[in-house]
Amino acid sequence: MIKDIAQAAKDVKIPMRIGVNGGSLRKDLLDNPEFRTSSGGYKTAGMMVRECLDAVALIEDIVGGKGIVPLVLSVKASDPLAMLTANFDIARQTDYPIHLGVTEAGSDEDGIIVSCAGLMPLLAYGIGDTIRVSIKDPLKQIRAAYRILRSYGLREYGVRIISCPTCGRMGNFPLTELEQRLNEEFSKRLDLRGTIALMGCPVNGIGESNQHSYGLIGSHTGAADIYYNGNKEKRIEPPDIIDKIVVDALEFLEGKS
Repeated sequence: MIKDIAQAAKDVKIPMRIGVNGGSLRKDLLDNPEFRTSSGGYKTAGMMVRECLDAVALIEDIVGGKGIVPLVLSVKASDPLAMLTANFDIARQTDYPIHLGVTEAGSDEDGIIVSCAGLMPLLAYGIGDTIRVSIKDPLKQIRAAYRILRSYGLREYGVRIISCPTCGRMGNFPLTELEQRLNEEFSKRLDLRGTIALMGCPVNGIGESNQHSYGLIGSHTGAADIYYNGNKEKRIEPPDIIDKIVVDALEFLEGKS
């Protein structure tokens, strides 16, 4: 069957994906002492690499050489360390495109965290051509994947909102409520680009505000100094300060300010 599929892919000039999953490895690899640890466990990364490269060699042999049928390699595991170790090795030994993902990652929050643990070291070294974040909701998969890529400057995706963790210096400024509201508003405006920096005080706020599109520094009185592209533009005062800031940020990033 593999021979027929490979030959058909060659005939119609379409790519094939070689997918290896740490949960369904070949029995001969599982039985091979080479891939057992001293404690009796398995060297999952090594087995995945061997199975992937064996499949690459098989396809190349069937079609008559390297590159005749475009291949995409996908080597996944639920263990992010095994997954990234295997993909570092695959990238070192081949030059085929690689699809990255931690499979069976878990629920939303845990799944995103585990996916980041596996994906981001590889992306930092330029490894990977496509990614998937394996959480249950398909829309959340897409949003999470875009945000991971955005964090490294690999894709543009909406407006990024950064915020300080808050501390005793912040005073009466409603930073948490403002952040929630801005996230709600800008999640509807993926056409806009830029970064909003929300800072509760001037200690780090001035430096952060100088680095981003729209900067805000809260004061202990509940007012906020607003920066446009690193330049202090205005001070917004209570009451209704959250509504005022949302309108101001939207107008600025829409190019109306």
